Amino acid sequence: MNREEMLGLLGRNKKAVMTTIGRDGTPHSVPVLYALDADVVLISGTQGRARTNNLRRDPRCVVTVFDDGDWFKWVTVQGTVQLRTEDAVAENARLYTMITGKPPENMDEYREAMIREKRLVYALSIERWYPSGD
Repeated sequence: MNREEMLGLLGRNKKAVMTTIGRDGTPHSVPVLYALDADVVLISGTQGRARTNNLRRDPRCVVTVFDDGDWFKWVTVQGTVQLRTEDAVAENARLYTMITGKPPENMDEYREAMIREKRLVYALSIERWYPSGD
């Protein structure tokens, strides 16, 4: 799978498994929704989550995406994550729109929820990838 094919698979799908490195070195994996922005994987999170704490300590991350149409076709991307906390409401609203195809219905309620939940965005820069066998 070349880079263009990898980005195509990432762009067609929205569900993934995100893995960070725990304090004791063990993997911490969780299902997530994501969007691809050029060649950066964007995922919403909160300040208090284990994966946020893991990424503050060690920004390395792995995300595995399965093709919705074929369970046996997948790609795993590796890289480092930047925690986007500046203007987190706008970042999350943009991510929401990228995932759902439409903006939040009530921006005031959405803004309040993002602030209450202490939301941020994980921005994974893809440095390496490996695909399923074709």
